[in-house]
Amino acid sequence: MLNIVVVCSLGLGSSFIIESNVRMYFKDSNIKYNVLRCDITTAEFYEPDIYICSEDINFNVDKKNIEKIELEDLLDKEELSDKLTSYLKSRGI
Repeated sequence: MLNIVVVCSLGLGSSFIIESNVRMYFKDSNIKYNVLRCDITTAEFYEPDIYICSEDINFNVDKKNIEKIELEDLLDKEELSDKLTSYLKSRGI
């Protein structure tokens, strides 16, 4: 199971958009996944396979060695798709 945590400043608006797009990305796939959203202050308590966030928030996960996808445009489904596909391929998924 692929565990994804979507992070934004408050865990509401931006993360909801990204979460919806992640669900659409996996809709027709056979990949089992779990996605949840949270705010920047609680993100460090999760240990997902990957974090996804907007590139404009100051969110650092380097200490955990967990990869992060940063999105330039939250509404650009193609950007999310390209970056998620690249991540999955790098993991052999």
